[in-house]
Amino acid sequence: MKNNIKNIAEAKAVPEMSRTELLSVIKEDLVSKGITTLDYLFNDLNENVLFDSLSPVAQHAYVKFLADELSDKSDKFMKFTSSVELGTYLANKYSNLEHEELHVISVDIHNRVLADDCITVGSIDRSIAVPRDVFRSAIMNNAAGFFIMHNHPSCDLQPSPNDVHFTESISSLAKTMNIRFLDHLIVGGGSYLSLRENKIL
Repeated sequence: MKNNIKNIAEAKAVPEMSRTELLSVIKEDLVSKGITTLDYLFNDLNENVLFDSLSPVAQHAYVKFLADELSDKSDKFMKFTSSVELGTYLANKYSNLEHEELHVISVDIHNRVLADDCITVGSIDRSIAVPRDVFRSAIMNNAAGFFIMHNHPSCDLQPSPNDVHFTESISSLAKTMNIRFLDHLIVGGGSYLSLRENKIL
């Protein structure tokens, strides 16, 4: 495996590699070693030839990319029975983001996660394009229902008037399209707020 890593590293710099190339470099290591934590992954990859010429910042950026890949794979088919379970999970996963993101979490009829799609990065203006993208994500994933999640980097979990209006719009459209809109969760500072639990939805 290390020979494969060395050959790829010599042929192409990490920033130039495609997602497929990056994953092929580490696939055998991940499978054979059962890597499940970021610390273990970093310790393993830090020893490989591929990282010899990278700064610590670049190494951590690359490891974050790999960790996200692992997380995306492990999230699929997780089952959440309540907004409490999902809210706690998402708060732990996304609370440290320094920018705002809007996600659609599509689920099947048994509330198993089919996909966690990031719809918007940065300030969310709740334009008409956002509801369209929300439902496109749910439909493309053949979802029986979906949650919406966005984070507040300020850690103030109170929904803004725009958040409430956006939630009401999505709820109305979901009823028209006969897709279950299960909740809108706001996360930040390791905590979450459920608009359904707060009777806003």
